Amino acid sequence: MSDSISGLILIFALLTLPFLWQRLFPILTRQKATRESAASLKITVEDLHEGAPTFSSTHDAMTFNDEEPPVRYSLKRPEQTGTHWSFLQRVDDGNTSYPTTWQLIEGVREPENWYLVVETGAISYVLKEALSKIAKEWTEQYLEFEGCPAEVRAYWYEGGGVKAANQIHSYLQMIIDAERTKANT
Repeated sequence: MSDSISGLILIFALLTLPFLWQRLFPILTRQKATRESAASLKITVEDLHEGAPTFSSTHDAMTFNDEEPPVRYSLKRPEQTGTHWSFLQRVDDGNTSYPTTWQLIEGVREPENWYLVVETGAISYVLKEALSKIAKEWTEQYLEFEGCPAEVRAYWYEGGGVKAANQIHSYLQMIIDAERTKANT
């Protein structure tokens, strides 16, 4: 009896393997191409397994999605800044109360809005304009940013392929340029 069950399992596996390979191979190939593109742009890529800010409707939730953890793309700054801030997507359902220190920057996706949270330092008008542009342009899946003294980070699910990775690189560079404009004025 167990030999016949094992045989059935083996036959099932052999029949489904081409189907699974057909589905998984393009995903793995796209991820590899995406990461190679990011590396060519001097982006550091890290798979996150804990502590990543993930999309949540509660302002204090820094949770982790085990099924699809986000990836962090980091771009080094040419010079360090004294600022630390986050640019977060959060659901605005009218029932959630966000801290008054969170600055709303409206985007194009409802009911998600973007919030700028400044932890240290001052944020320039030029940087706020750059973040507002991102909020108005980005219509894809989850994306959040963090500005640290030595680098700028983007958190996302890497599903958009090379085109989305290039767009995120342009956002990271735009943020760095906006903060450099502040430093040089």
